[in-house]
Amino acid sequence: MVRKCDWRITIWACIMFMVLELDRANLSQALTDNFLDDLHLSTNDYNLGNTVFKPPFPRAELPSQLLSKWMGPDR
Repeated sequence: MVRKCDWRITIWACIMFMVLELDRANLSQALTDNFLDDLHLSTNDYNLGNTVFKPPFPRAELPSQLLSKWMGPDR
């Protein structure tokens, strides 16, 4: 039962990481293809969006890693 649950969690985590990388790659590719001109944005607007999104991501990652370390695989 535990092994079946572990596989479900592992598969879900792999899918989520693939989607995250796909999203990051698509944004980078869109930026090189006149993305900002199409949306009438400046590079400052794009940089502000990155500043708002990217720093909270690692801040949220650290507590989740500490929680998973505290709970451990045996609990």
